[in-house]
Amino acid sequence: MDNSVLYVCESPQSFLVTAIVNKIRAAKYEVTLTTPNSNYIASLNKLPDIFIVDLGGEESLFAGTLKYINKCITAENSKKILYIIGSEEEIKFSRHYVQEELVSTTFRRPVNITDIISQLNMQCARKFEDDGLNSDPRHAPRSFGKKSLLIVDDNPETLHTLKTWFSQRYDTFIANSGMNAVSFLKERKVDLVLLDYEMPVLLGIDVLQVLKSDPATAQIPVVFLTAKDDKETVMKIIAAKPNGYLLKDQPMTKLLKSVDNFFEAPEAPK
Repeated sequence: MDNSVLYVCESPQSFLVTAIVNKIRAAKYEVTLTTPNSNYIASLNKLPDIFIVDLGGEESLFAGTLKYINKCITAENSKKILYIIGSEEEIKFSRHYVQEELVSTTFRRPVNITDIISQLNMQCARKFEDDGLNSDPRHAPRSFGKKSLLIVDDNPETLHTLKTWFSQRYDTFIANSGMNAVSFLKERKVDLVLLDYEMPVLLGIDVLQVLKSDPATAQIPVVFLTAKDDKETVMKIIAAKPNGYLLKDQPMTKLLKSVDNFFEAPEAPK
């Protein structure tokens, strides 16, 4: 599964649709916006793996598109995902053309954009698990002599990239939200947490406070990952008293070296 989304709606230029699509794009997803036109969708060179169908408007316009999407999802070896946005009646209408069990999630109006993005992130995280990148991490065996990391970030692309880099020399696990990280660390300890500073719902600073308040996790070192290096952000990070912070947009070699240096320091966990 890639990070591409096909957003189908009757009024692509409406204020609400524009707000939703902009938020999804800001979360690092590629969005193709279209009206319910099955011929156009079929003509796309590469059909996105995630469909979001917003049923606001004339229901009959969506019949052909829903039939086509149903065909795509039920095709052999298909891994495509369908989300539907609509009222109770609109969602009932969609079931005439798409089997209920084929719809991953339905969002009833008024829709919460954060809920949509959270579902997208969870879906991508599951894809990492299917690929063996995060298979049952709390019970995975630890490699002898290797330090272990938990990387926490709400961006699935960033998670995938960082895990690929750090897995070269560390036992590396991932969590796509602050709450998932806290749950993980209650069951399995690691030698270092690389924690995204800015996340929805539970900020990195909030996660750090939760970990420090629990004797079971208080001693786990935490280093913030951030894309910001302005004075205000740096001062907030320092005030939170993590074990350090790293700029996430550094080259791979610099990030790896920074973590190597952390573990080589005299006060580093042994």
